Amino acid sequence: IDDRRKTGLLYPNLGQNSDSGLEVGMPWYWNIAPNQDATLEPRYFSKRGFMLTGEYRFLTRRSNGTLEFDWMPDDRITHDLRYHYLFRHRATPWQRWRTRLTVDRVSDDRYFEDFGTGLRQTSTQFLRSSATLDGVGRYWTFQLLADDFQVIDQSVQAQNEPYRRVPRIGYWMNRPLAGRNLFFRMDSELVYFDRDIGVTGSRLDVYPNLYWHQFYSWGFLKPSVGFRDTGYELDRQGIEADSSPNRGTAIVSLDAGLVFDRTLASGATQTLQPRIFYLYVPHEQQDDLPVFDTGDFTFGFSQLFNTNRFAGSDRQGDANQVSLAVSTSHFDKDSGQELWTLNVGQVVYFQDRKVQLEGKPVDSETLSPFLAEFDWRLFSRFSAVA
Repeated sequence: IDDRRKTGLLYPNLGQNSDSGLEVGMPWYWNIAPNQDATLEPRYFSKRGFMLTGEYRFLTRRSNGTLEFDWMPDDRITHDLRYHYLFRHRATPWQRWRTRLTVDRVSDDRYFEDFGTGLRQTSTQFLRSSATLDGVGRYWTFQLLADDFQVIDQSVQAQNEPYRRVPRIGYWMNRPLAGRNLFFRMDSELVYFDRDIGVTGSRLDVYPNLYWHQFYSWGFLKPSVGFRDTGYELDRQGIEADSSPNRGTAIVSLDAGLVFDRTLASGATQTLQPRIFYLYVPHEQQDDLPVFDTGDFTFGFSQLFNTNRFAGSDRQGDANQVSLAVSTSHFDKDSGQELWTLNVGQVVYFQDRKVQLEGKPVDSETLSPFLAEFDWRLFSRFSAVA
């Protein structure tokens, strides 16, 4: 009757649906050790038969993990073995290094349609399994990753399935140079994309850039210049085309803003922050490059200050544009906590955007949609965004 864990039965589960009939489950909790426990639940479906569901958890000084599984040896409707298992493991083998492992698999494409417990599961298109090694230093971050996907949505055609990345190596660096405000930054990524159907191969993307960042009490200034180079080694599956295409383009930007503040009659503080962001990227023909993992960003307020309108490295958008934005915030007079923020902004385009994904026309609009974002902190731990 205190807060210590104890082995024993938990509350039973009862459910009903048209596909599986009446469902009855009796979970049993097993307190294995101070750092280990498990829950086993025999479940009976009146139309399908027996299923065993379980969860095992462990925790050590440098690692933790969980194993969740469902196992039905014989589904009386499909006459097949049905199962789902999900294993997660995280560890810190060395200082500043960590590993993550996820294995997620089901027995068949209809498993979540028959046994899913919510809309999120029943609408799942694929399951991702991955292994990751992350490292971090004073000025750098490193990642080694490999992942695979089990496609369980029958409407997803083979040529639209996600690529396996075996592996993906990422290295990012951001360090100061001579002088306190001059920085050198480099984003780099090497990936091998594999799939049963379609173009496969490796991609090396390197983006070194220099920027100067100066903060003042009344504003900031950040000019930046860089060059992004992306190269491929491809297996085009018999298609006559360049197997080693390359794209290189300069990226120039200028980000600047002002900060005004005033004290209201109530004692609260309100700020007004106009901001301007200019971006120039010359047009580079990219129609011969494959599309492995690239798509359009959802246009939101943060996109006003992004150097690429595409998510992923297969396309670098051409640009000659300026983003104009204004933000205003209200701060509590006693705690100094931000109570609400209003952001508004728009992009003015000086030239057509010729670089597009396949099947999309050149964008010749001179103005982007007008954006407004309101962030309201209702309580200390709750906020609303519109």
